[in-house]
Amino acid sequence: MKKLVGSLTALITASIEAKRTSGKGMLSQLVEISRLRRPPNCVSPSEYYDFNLSDNQLDWAAKSSYLGWRSPVITDLQNPAWHALANDKLNFYGLMTGLGFQVPHLYAIYSQSRRFFGNTPVFSDTDSLADFLRNRCPYPFYGKPADGAYGAGNILCTAYIPESDSLCMPSGSQISIEAFIKDHLIRSRNGYLFQQVMEASTGMTELWGNRLSTVRIVVALCEDGPRIMLCEWKIATGSNIVDNFHDGKTGNLLALADTSNGCIQRIALPNGGITSESSVAHPDTGVQLMGTAVPNWNAMRELVLTAARAFPGLRLQGWDIADTTTGLIPLEVNLVTGRTAYNHQQFMQKGLFDESVKSTWQALRN
Repeated sequence: MKKLVGSLTALITASIEAKRTSGKGMLSQLVEISRLRRPPNCVSPSEYYDFNLSDNQLDWAAKSSYLGWRSPVITDLQNPAWHALANDKLNFYGLMTGLGFQVPHLYAIYSQSRRFFGNTPVFSDTDSLADFLRNRCPYPFYGKPADGAYGAGNILCTAYIPESDSLCMPSGSQISIEAFIKDHLIRSRNGYLFQQVMEASTGMTELWGNRLSTVRIVVALCEDGPRIMLCEWKIATGSNIVDNFHDGKTGNLLALADTSNGCIQRIALPNGGITSESSVAHPDTGVQLMGTAVPNWNAMRELVLTAARAFPGLRLQGWDIADTTTGLIPLEVNLVTGRTAYNHQQFMQKGLFDESVKSTWQALRN
């Protein structure tokens, strides 16, 4: 009951604020909420205000292009038979390698089920893996779960320290091999990957330092071919070994880029704010963000538009592309879920359910 009262209070407050800023009366707001709450949009009352859909400058076509967290459109566009290619990095690497794309180089795999990946060494027990880490593993290496998300479970190790039987991090801190196995490997259901550390390209390094700041490109695979819907630049800061924004919790930055030229238009800050102020600069390099263009944007764009056609069962795809010293590397393709669709639409201030996506969805249902 307390939670319900809190939610109602928040909605009333949002409605009052919407009336103050847009002039739209509460009854008019309720009518729009009622219409947008129906399928296929399924926009909840709270999402209506989060997306600022009371704005009178938006026509109905623009408002009805938004999809709520629970919209059936999002799930209908993602064939479950194709999920494993997006959710499992080994499956993804294998397919992309076969299609001629460059992927991260693997040193080894830990897999209790003895997964196979060409000539890559596979360790199914922790003793043999520990021996590999002590005696044969190339350093530095980057580790990540095969089915991980949001950077959870990732690690960057620069060296093995025999005196303490530990792995050394870039910060100088250490973790014992025993603790590493306990904390990172045991929970990796589909395996853990040990891969070569990728170095950012010269263009990326000059902007954000020598760290990977990948570009998330959302593609809609429509009836008339793939279309880029959104470009988000995940910009790492400080000593972070991942570039995920994660609602600002990591301290990283997230930039919205123009899909036509790759130039930054809007920035999400760690404190939760969104700004287009020209004064915002990277905290480590001092480079101003607004107007800065994604290096190699045209090549990155073409790579994604080509690769997207390899996943016909996934009609909404989120590609993470790394610009490295050895070229552009697709790190993963992600399912666009209700949560990510919500975040994308709120950030770009535009709905994903445009006429092209709508016609594609309707064709799939017929």
